[in-house]
Amino acid sequence: MPVVPRESRWLNPTQVALLDGVFVAVTKVGDWWGDTIYLDVASSPQGPWTTYATRVIRPECDDCNTYFASIVPYGRRAHSFVVGLSGNTWEGDDLAHYTPRFLRVPSPPTIGADDADGV
Repeated sequence: MPVVPRESRWLNPTQVALLDGVFVAVTKVGDWWGDTIYLDVASSPQGPWTTYATRVIRPECDDCNTYFASIVPYGRRAHSFVVGLSGNTWEGDDLAHYTPRFLRVPSPPTIGADDADGV
């Protein structure tokens, strides 16, 4: 049985981490073809999951894509954490356009008031 929200998420690669006692998921909906990252939170791994933020992602160039959003366990700060995201051209063989990116995203409202460590 699916445990991560699926509404309007036809391709739904999800990464989950336990942060300060709650489960946080990052999903790049549509993976290579999508343009939105969903941030979800739950008190247990089986949910229920609630979306607390989204972020639209733009590729580096017109012939580029982005894919594989994942939670980076380093660089956490109060009220935020880091998501890694890969990018490349549709052919995938242009190393000049292979661009790993790191985005600072908001922690869910239940996390982070005391967490001032990180980058």
